[in-house]
Amino acid sequence: MQLSTDTEVYQNLLKKGSILKALRSNKGLGFGLMAGGAVWLAFLGEFGIYMVVAAKEASMRIFGLVILLPGVITLLGGFYLKKKRDTSYMGYIRENGGPDEAELEQVERELASPNVKIIGFQRNGSSVPAMACFITENYFVTTDCYVRRLSDIIAAGYSQRMGQREDGVIIWGMVILSARDDEGMFMTFGAPTEAKKTLCTEIIAALHEKNPRIARGEYVVCDGKIYDILHESKELLKLYHEGNLVSEYIPKE
Repeated sequence: MQLSTDTEVYQNLLKKGSILKALRSNKGLGFGLMAGGAVWLAFLGEFGIYMVVAAKEASMRIFGLVILLPGVITLLGGFYLKKKRDTSYMGYIRENGGPDEAELEQVERELASPNVKIIGFQRNGSSVPAMACFITENYFVTTDCYVRRLSDIIAAGYSQRMGQREDGVIIWGMVILSARDDEGMFMTFGAPTEAKKTLCTEIIAALHEKNPRIARGEYVVCDGKIYDILHESKELLKLYHEGNLVSEYIPKE
């Protein structure tokens, strides 16, 4: 579903100055450790402080410190890792095939534009919608900081069988085939299983609307043959870079 730019979760990102930095810092080990440390101190911090301050016996004060230390260490460690992640977000995007620093400034401007299209989904058990991706005038950006020019996206498809494991469990998701990648990128966006098909179909339609040259579907045609955009993505990209056209596969009736 398309989310309004007035939605609280998007407005909170805008307030932080850099949407890409905020997206990157809201995840990761550091963020998790900070949350864990805060929960530890919320439950046991008051008791630990009381033991350190009010206990008469040294052993009890030491016991209070023992209670406090895990939470403090976890919180500080998480803060350090989060700070490190915050300062390296541009490097992370570049290392994963995204634009350089100068172009990322343009990405930021387009993400903050009122014309940005935000596509999200409803979390199970929550009234607050979650964001899956942003589609701007020139870029496709996921909440995992996967950033690609729309002009670099060759194909996008969805299938229930993509990512199927040996135990028979099927992982639903979307695949993006971009000229900037070495293989197709499989994405689930963290959406509930029952919402993924609708979500991915909406994203693919929005991408195609911005760039009609994007081939849609889990199968495409290249050099006269039919290819699976996930499992044969490396061969497809090789053919594309050799100058071959990738087009939509239309099954014969």
